[in-house]
Amino acid sequence: MLHQTYGKRNEINEDFLKQFGINPKVLYNNEIKSITPELKDVTWAKCSIIHKSTFLNNFVRNVSATACGLKKSCWAPNKGVNTLIGELKENGPLCVAGYLGKLFYKDAPFIMKQKYSGRDVYAWRPGAERIPPTYLAHTVLLVGAKKVEDKAYVFFIDSQDCSDPIDKSQQKIYLISLSNLTENIRDLRGFPKEDSPFGYAYYGNFNL
Repeated sequence: MLHQTYGKRNEINEDFLKQFGINPKVLYNNEIKSITPELKDVTWAKCSIIHKSTFLNNFVRNVSATACGLKKSCWAPNKGVNTLIGELKENGPLCVAGYLGKLFYKDAPFIMKQKYSGRDVYAWRPGAERIPPTYLAHTVLLVGAKKVEDKAYVFFIDSQDCSDPIDKSQQKIYLISLSNLTENIRDLRGFPKEDSPFGYAYYGNFNL
């Protein structure tokens, strides 16, 4: 069942890339030469279906970002909350990917008393049980950050939820610690590098 799911997803992503005249095999060969040389002996044909899925998701995300006019943010997790707050103020929401959001929790979040721009805010209790991460990262949209004494937090919208900018009551905002984000974010190539040269986020005209 798992391989069927990944296989179908890979077909969809390959068809998407073909619409842009892009051959994923060529992208893969370029990738392993410059970024993942440890895979130099693994051809695209021999690449496992799960690893193919990881590469294809990254390729599709990068192509989609370019097509939508998104730009790469200069923010990185090791730059701290003040830099993140400044980046959000200057460029607006940031699209990031990682093991983030409700997909990676067994426990449901609770609704907080506070609101964020008129929207309900949800959070997970300390020690909430998480679901082990998969090869696939998940995309969320960072919309805010704050510092409370010696702790830092981020607010995000989960792409798993409905999001209607006309009806703010339908939007859910999630709150996690900055350390949670830092531990679970992945760079734009899908790798858990602490200071990646490829960046971690895109920004653009996100209509919230």
